[in-house]
Amino acid sequence: MDGFIFDEIGDLEKDILKLAKEQFPKETQKFVQDEAKKGKEIAQRIAQQELNKKTGKYLKSFKTGKSKLHDKFSHKFYNDAPHGHLIEDGHYDVARGEGKNKGNRKSGAGGAKRKFIEGKKIFVKAQIEMESQFASDVDAFISKLTDKVFK
Repeated sequence: MDGFIFDEIGDLEKDILKLAKEQFPKETQKFVQDEAKKGKEIAQRIAQQELNKKTGKYLKSFKTGKSKLHDKFSHKFYNDAPHGHLIEDGHYDVARGEGKNKGNRKSGAGGAKRKFIEGKKIFVKAQIEMESQFASDVDAFISKLTDKVFK
């Protein structure tokens, strides 16, 4: 029978992951952190291009950190700016000073929704750009691990 047996490839993948976690935990954790930093840098670069800005709270708020998976081998990159979700997902442009809250800025805009401003989808674009680079980085990391094991 010609072709691949994908169950065996899945087992090989599990064995390599087990090897990385058990025999080389520090190297694996550093690799994961470095990849999260690369993702953060890609997202920052895309945000600068999409927003046509070089400074600002949004651009300073890109961070890396541990994910909620309770696994020391998982990291994430994110933006913790209070308005980050508006830039990412989109929002309505609301007129100020209209309606019941006229002149009172503390109680919210209160105005009419003028138009919807599309989200920039910065993290989606960063993910697409990072996929091929991540795959090649993982291949290099795995070959480095196997060289250490079989030498």
